Amino acid sequence: MSTASEAIRFSDGDAYERFMGAWSRLVGASFLAWLAPAPALRWLDVGCGNGAFTSLLAERLEPLSIAGIDPSEQQLAYARAQPSLREAQLLQAGAMELPFGAAAFDSAVMPLVLPFVPVPGRGWPRWRGWCALGAL
Repeated sequence: MSTASEAIRFSDGDAYERFMGAWSRLVGASFLAWLAPAPALRWLDVGCGNGAFTSLLAERLEPLSIAGIDPSEQQLAYARAQPSLREAQLLQAGAMELPFGAAAFDSAVMPLVLPFVPVPGRGWPRWRGWCALGAL
């Protein structure tokens, strides 16, 4: 049993792919179809993990740029190996410590990540500052 003080982390990109990858892409595709974002936006994926959802951004939205952060270097290594993410900037960082300046992105997403953020209320005002259009 885990407690609120324990950090929950996914560290194996291959295992995550088998466990959640297909589901992340299926739900992500429906989410993007519903959202219908404009092309040529600068995207940030907070908690990008192995890149399952980040790949959808790259493949379907014709983004101007994509950045992703995740605390797991192993997950990021898996994401960096994905052909659709060759141009993405994928950095090791947590949701509370974004390594970007203000208004660096047009849109930010955190699919499946919010329950794992230690103090989401403290991070929200800062996250909104990264995006010119707002966080999704």
